[in-house]
Amino acid sequence: MGNRKFRVAVCVAIPTFLVCILLGMWKQQNEPVTSRVWQHEQEKDANPDTGKKSLPADFLTDSSFETHLPLVIIDTGGKEIINYKYYDEDSDAMIYPEGVDVYTQIKIAVIDNEDHVNSPEDSPAHQSFGKIKVRGNHSALLSKWQYRIKLLDEEGQKLEAPLLGMEASNDWILNGTQSDRSYLRTYLAMNLAGSVQECTPDIRYCELLIKEGDVYKYQGLYMLMEPVARGEGRVEIEKYDSKELTSSYILRRDRYDEHDVMLDTYLDYFPGKRKEWDLEREKDAMLAVVYPKEDVITDATVSQIETEISQFEEVLYSDDLSTYLQYRNYIDMSSFCDYFIINEFLASYDAGIHSTYMYKNVGGKLTAGPIWDFDGGMDNVTDALTRYDYIVMGNRPWFEQMVKDQTFVEMLNTRYRHLREGLLSEESINQKIDDIAEYLGNAILRDTQRWEKEYNAQLPAVEEEDTKLMIYRNDGTYEKAVRRLKNFLTLHGRYMDENLEFVKEGWDNDATPFVFPAAICIIIFFVSTILVVRTRKI
Repeated sequence: MGNRKFRVAVCVAIPTFLVCILLGMWKQQNEPVTSRVWQHEQEKDANPDTGKKSLPADFLTDSSFETHLPLVIIDTGGKEIINYKYYDEDSDAMIYPEGVDVYTQIKIAVIDNEDHVNSPEDSPAHQSFGKIKVRGNHSALLSKWQYRIKLLDEEGQKLEAPLLGMEASNDWILNGTQSDRSYLRTYLAMNLAGSVQECTPDIRYCELLIKEGDVYKYQGLYMLMEPVARGEGRVEIEKYDSKELTSSYILRRDRYDEHDVMLDTYLDYFPGKRKEWDLEREKDAMLAVVYPKEDVITDATVSQIETEISQFEEVLYSDDLSTYLQYRNYIDMSSFCDYFIINEFLASYDAGIHSTYMYKNVGGKLTAGPIWDFDGGMDNVTDALTRYDYIVMGNRPWFEQMVKDQTFVEMLNTRYRHLREGLLSEESINQKIDDIAEYLGNAILRDTQRWEKEYNAQLPAVEEEDTKLMIYRNDGTYEKAVRRLKNFLTLHGRYMDENLEFVKEGWDNDATPFVFPAAICIIIFFVSTILVVRTRKI
């Protein structure tokens, strides 16, 4: 009688446990994407034919200028905006000179009428003082500059404002995307990522005018963006308190920068652990602290962060399997899966080495993101073709170890298949690209006239590795630039469909799955024992 009840208990326990597992996998696979404001969808009633299709030869216009996009006007009071950034060979980075105030004082107006017809003399949705500087690394060398803007009140103090429906802040970026002839890459990438990771910075298209006396210099089509920063609606981690023993933080992996708080972690002390991503440059792919800022962070907090990252890296790069598998306890694995997928799908191969962000809240796990910097993604590297038939993210710092773990790879593929059925499907991607391009309308024509020579110089002809043929990527029309983008995403997406399921060599991969069955046996044993005891009591 007792044996029969034990067999019944086991028969009940095993299916129950397997159902729970399947439900958990179904929940992970079907985890909904987050809500995201796509400007072109929100403003479907805007007329893309608004405003003139061409500009005067000197690009000066008056108050009759009109656009369906939000309009940003910068008034420097006649002062020149100077690009102080220069390239430093020793650090392989763009830096600012010491002892120079690189900001120019400005007045800024943002015009965003409900009817989506915006002119310089209209009542602004926002108007304030501020200061502006040229920002970026490679982009600082281009003619169409990117800008960092700080909003200020009349007393010169920090002023926070919710520009174009984004979260209130005093810190903003104007991205001119000169290196992207399609005008689509950054907007598409940030919104795709923002659909799966809530901390992704928001972004809005706009056109930029620089006030010069009674007229305005047309600067072109821009994107007003949130920078990566701590705060409500951005990276929502606890505010820094230097008196506390532990701190939340935001980190960035990038080139060495003497003005940043650079970290020395396990991989810096054991560089032999670096493998395929080691670019033989000692000051590359290094970790720096973005938050807390350098003017408030203490040595104790820096030491805390270095210790936490070093502990994680030592486990992740361990030669002992049982130690290695503990890396899962240190990170939010789902965020690293999403980060891998978005950057790989969009072929943003600076990711993992440059402009790579991560954050950790007090008491939480290390989380990948937000994503950043996509001008060179999707086959838009200046001096080389991007091959569609590669999977690159698996060779990046940290990820090169994670993809040795069958559990991580299964999570990666489960999530990718789910996103590929909806957000990242060919139909969805191509439709979004078409809709965005249509939404931009006459702004594309104006910006092309303003910067056409610079765009044409961005992508020189390059030799294709396999055929040895010269490939000309600047074919002169906006439509062809958009088609090249769509074609690359189609080819690379299809390649990922067939080749993402991999586990890198290094471990006996048959050993990892045994952890799972063993756990099942233990749980089944205890569940069965409990059921048998309850049955006997009855």
